[in-house]
Amino acid sequence: MQGIVAGEPDTRDTYTNLRVDVRRLKPSDEADWHEVHGTVLVRAPRYPAYNYGDELEIAGRIETPPELDDFSYREYLERQGIGSIIYRPQITYLSGGHGGPLYYLYAPLYALKARAQSTIETILPEPQASLLAGILLGVRATIPPDLMADFSTTGTSHIVAISGFNIAIISCVFASFAQRLVGKRWSWVFALAGVALFTLMVGASAAVVRAAVMGCLTILAGYVGRRSDAWAALAAAGLVMAALDPWVLWDLGFQLSFLATLGLMVLSPPLVARAQPYLAALFGKGPPGQWLTEIVNDSLLLTLAAQVTTLPVILVAFGNLSLVAPLTNLLILPAQPAIMLWGALAAIAGMLFAPAGQLCGWVAWVFLTYTVEAVRLTARLPLASLNVGRLNAWVAAAYYAALAGGFVIMQHESLRARLRGLWDTARSRITFASLAGALRSSPS
Repeated sequence: MQGIVAGEPDTRDTYTNLRVDVRRLKPSDEADWHEVHGTVLVRAPRYPAYNYGDELEIAGRIETPPELDDFSYREYLERQGIGSIIYRPQITYLSGGHGGPLYYLYAPLYALKARAQSTIETILPEPQASLLAGILLGVRATIPPDLMADFSTTGTSHIVAISGFNIAIISCVFASFAQRLVGKRWSWVFALAGVALFTLMVGASAAVVRAAVMGCLTILAGYVGRRSDAWAALAAAGLVMAALDPWVLWDLGFQLSFLATLGLMVLSPPLVARAQPYLAALFGKGPPGQWLTEIVNDSLLLTLAAQVTTLPVILVAFGNLSLVAPLTNLLILPAQPAIMLWGALAAIAGMLFAPAGQLCGWVAWVFLTYTVEAVRLTARLPLASLNVGRLNAWVAAAYYAALAGGFVIMQHESLRARLRGLWDTARSRITFASLAGALRSSPS
C-alpha cells in the first residue's frame, strides 16, 4: 500500500505507531494498484524515523486489531477511524511534505514539540525528563512503566495529563504578552490562537479539547465584558464535542475530565465552606494558617470533590480503588505550579541558550524529584490500592442518580425543609410505635 502519515508519530522504546491514510493498495496476488480510502495503524521500527506528511510504501499483512482480556483495542481504534493494523511492515520512504494546507500548520508544531522534548531530555535525567515532558507536552509514552503504575496506584495519573490548569496558564501567558505587543483590544485574539496551537501541539485529546473550549469561552467572555459561567462553558464544551464526534462520549479521558470538572463545580464549594471553620481553628487565622488552609483546600478538598464524581467510572473501567489518593494529592499538588513554571522556562531557555536552560532545569529537578519520590513512597504503603473488581454499570448509574438527587436537594431550601419535616414526622412515629410496642409487651 501507499499512503501519507496523517498524524504525529507515536514513538515508543522499540517501535513507532504511524497513522497512515492509505491512497493506493495492491494485493500480493495482483499486479495492479487500486485506489482506496481508509486509515491503517502501522507499527514501524523505531528507526529510521518518519514524520507527519511523509509518503510511504508499506508491505505487510493487514490484520484486525485484537480484543484483549480487559480492553477492546479494536473499539479504541475504531473510535479514531482506524480499522486495521500492520505489524512488522517493510517500509519504503517515497517523499515528504504531503498533507495539503494543514501540513504547514501541523508540521511546525510537531517539530517544535519534538525539539522541546529533546531539550528536556538533554537538561534533565530520567525519570524527571519524561515526567516533565508528560506534564508540559502531553508525552506519556516515555515515562517508565513502573512510575506510571505508581501514579495509577496513588490516583495521581491526572498529574501527567494536560488539563484546564495548563490551558489557563497558556491563555494568561499569551494574553499578557499580546497586551504588550498589540494592546488590550486585540490581546484576546492572540490568547485564543495560543490555546488553539497548544491544543494541536499536545495532541488534541478529548480531555485537552474540553479544557481548551472552556478556556476559549472564558477568554471571549472577558473580551465582550460578560461574566464567565462555568456551567455554561462545560455544557457548551460537551455539546460541541459530541456534535462534532459522537464517539467522544465513549472516550474515557473525556468522561473523567468532564466529571472531574463537574465535581469541582458542584461539590468543592460546599466542602470548602464546611471545612473552613475547622481549618481556621486548626491552623489559626494568621498568614501561616491561611497558607496552610489554602493548601488543604486546593490539594485535598478539591481532589475529594473530583474523586467523588469520577470514582464510579474508574471502578467500571479498571476496578482499582486508590486509598492513598487524598494523601498523595495533598503532598504533590502544591509542587505542580513550580514544575510548570520552571519546567517551561527550562525548555524555552534551553532551546535558545543551553546553559540558561540547564540552570532553570536544576530548579525544576527539585520539584520533579519531590513529586516522583512522594508518589513512589505512598504507592508502597500497605493497602495503597485495592482491586475491588469492575463495578456494574447499573450500580454506577444508580450512584450518579443519587448524587444528582442530593445536589438538587442541596440547592433548594424549601425541598430540604420539607424533607426534614418528613424525616421528623417519620422519626416521631417510629419512636411512638416502639414505645407502644414496649409497653404492650411489658408485664402488667
